Amino acid sequence: MCGAAFITADAFKSWKGSLLVGGLASQKLYRCVVDGAKVVSEEVVNGVSGRVRNVVQGPDGAVYVSVEGPGRILRIRGS
Repeated sequence: MCGAAFITADAFKSWKGSLLVGGLASQKLYRCVVDGAKVVSEEVVNGVSGRVRNVVQGPDGAVYVSVEGPGRILRIRGS
């Protein structure tokens, strides 16, 4: 596991309160639904592939994901 961020922005209404977690070995980004201290469900976020190094939510509300293989930064915007 590498890089994680809680989603707090209103731009991601259906994701708000979820935890995004990057995977180096799995080469995927996961959205985890959290209830207290437990993960109650998870799903793979489509469109993100490669070794996920870090996940942050920017001040603009978008989620930024750094990926290697090849190196790039992806911006995910809410709807």
